[in-house]
Amino acid sequence: METYKNFKIDWNYFFAGLICILFIMSRWFLPEFVENENIYSIHPLKMLDPEYLENDPFMGGISYFNIIFSVACLPFYALFDHLIAVMIIRVIIWSFQIWALSKLTKTLGLKWWAFIFFIIIWLNVPTRLAGEWVIRSAESKPVAYGFIFLSINALLNDELKKSGIFSGIAVSFHVLAGGWSAVALFITVVLNNYKNREIKEIICFGINLLIFSLPGLLPAVYGLIGFQGSSEISGTASLINQNVDKICVTFANPFHLDPAYFIQGVEAIKVIFLFTVPIFLYKKFLKKEKSRAINTFLIILIVTFIIGIIARKLEIYKYLKYYPFRVADGLLPLNLWIGFSLMIQTVFDRLKYKKILACSLIPIIMITSNYLIDISEPKRRYSSFKKLLKRTEPRETAYRTKDTLERLHNKFVKKKFDGFDDMANWIKLNTPKDSIFLTPPWKYSFALKAQRAQVVTYKCVPIDKSLLAWKQRMEDLNGGKFIQEGKGWMYKELKSNYPKLTEYEILDMKKKYNVDYILTTNNGYKNFNIVYQNKIYTLYKIT
Repeated sequence: METYKNFKIDWNYFFAGLICILFIMSRWFLPEFVENENIYSIHPLKMLDPEYLENDPFMGGISYFNIIFSVACLPFYALFDHLIAVMIIRVIIWSFQIWALSKLTKTLGLKWWAFIFFIIIWLNVPTRLAGEWVIRSAESKPVAYGFIFLSINALLNDELKKSGIFSGIAVSFHVLAGGWSAVALFITVVLNNYKNREIKEIICFGINLLIFSLPGLLPAVYGLIGFQGSSEISGTASLINQNVDKICVTFANPFHLDPAYFIQGVEAIKVIFLFTVPIFLYKKFLKKEKSRAINTFLIILIVTFIIGIIARKLEIYKYLKYYPFRVADGLLPLNLWIGFSLMIQTVFDRLKYKKILACSLIPIIMITSNYLIDISEPKRRYSSFKKLLKRTEPRETAYRTKDTLERLHNKFVKKKFDGFDDMANWIKLNTPKDSIFLTPPWKYSFALKAQRAQVVTYKCVPIDKSLLAWKQRMEDLNGGKFIQEGKGWMYKELKSNYPKLTEYEILDMKKKYNVDYILTTNNGYKNFNIVYQNKIYTLYKIT
């Protein structure tokens, strides 16, 4: 009872958190499935209906991963329409993350107004390198990051038991993000023995970490070992594994795994900036014990990143395959802006009207930061000040809010016609459940909306030897090998070449993959039967 009596709500931080959640909703509370949701929403649906997509060659193995998150989401998918369930889960995750972040930032000394300042800058300045993000959609990774924040917070408060528990739960929700952070946290605990901790405290941290990571770790390991992959490929095991590792890094996921892809030219300066400035800011504006602990954690993340760069130079694809850039790319920019907000808070605490002045700085920081990023990344360079300003606060918030409200209205009130949604709904209602479809491979939402198996989709990438079969199928849908590899270039080729597939190529895939239908924008196939057509898409029965 004493615990409840001593429990107090920091109302300033409480309302700051609400503001931040509304701010996030202005960006991502959309009435549509976000990219990853199109795949990860299938996991709980397969639990509710084991026959769901049973003919899809790449959906079976992924159910072993993110199983804890899928189980937690089951009630929402059982009670609500899939999209409504996803939108509810998003808000729950955002609320949890903001709460976890607020606990961490309070420990680091941020006041409520500086917390809002930090959230706005962090979510509006695109400082990512390897395509990692922390807050966005209804999936397991954002939940894992929330527990990582709680684990770091417990560590800074010298609560090692709690830190180990939270870190283990993070692993259970997302093995890769939670795993790399757990490694960094454990090494941090071992190295930072500045309070002469007994060895049993460190052992206790490790035991808690292990025990609470098992619910997610064991199914993931079982899925990785037990899923034997496709029978479409053959060859010696060592050669297959080498090819799979290289294809995974350089072909399927270069935007996450290949530093040669996402660190080019002057972006090396950005890497150095992101890796050194947070450590300097924490050392300057935090107490010694806290700065030492969190900087050790960040340095270990930097080391994993640097080892990844070296591994790429030495072509050690096995190491790169396990996403060594993931947590570093997500947490270093976050800590950069926490440290920056601490600096701004320190300066403005000495001035009158400090909160108003601090908020007025937001547009200036947005414009300056985005401009510097744009000139360092030629592919993203904007041609005019007006377009650059559109990305900044408060105009960006107003623009996103207007766009979100329009989409909500079109989805639930006006019900604006969408050619792909119309086609997916017709397929769900009018084709056999065991049908297999050739579909535009960039349309991730087909399996979720139409509830039918696909020959292949870009988003659902296997991690075992069946990756070779996945690559072959992608090339078949492209009408041949890709000229350039990597997400952006592959998209361009697929969108150009998929509608141009010949009847001969389609019939060949029918023999190889037992395809029943093809969904395309090409309405010129004379020897196939049109079973449904709208303004954009045509569905053919392949005969």
